[in-house]
Amino acid sequence: SAEAFVVCRGYSPPEGFVPTMDNPLLDPDAGLALSQLSGPSRVIVPFVACGDLSAYDPDRTYPLQLDPARPYTYVPPPAPPIAP
Repeated sequence: SAEAFVVCRGYSPPEGFVPTMDNPLLDPDAGLALSQLSGPSRVIVPFVACGDLSAYDPDRTYPLQLDPARPYTYVPPPAPPIAP
């Protein structure tokens, strides 16, 4: 899955900003909806993307023996769970 969020420090909404839970990107006519935004709502916040979709998927299982040339070796966790 791919998620994105913005973390703000010292956030102060611009004058005239009206918060909304609307997500124009979920609309099939997103381009049209985005062109109708005005003022502070039209600002696109720059963000840094980390990672990509080529890594392991956390919602599926994988075999322990990934590489036949390197046998699987169990490595215990460095510390036990805090509250199992």
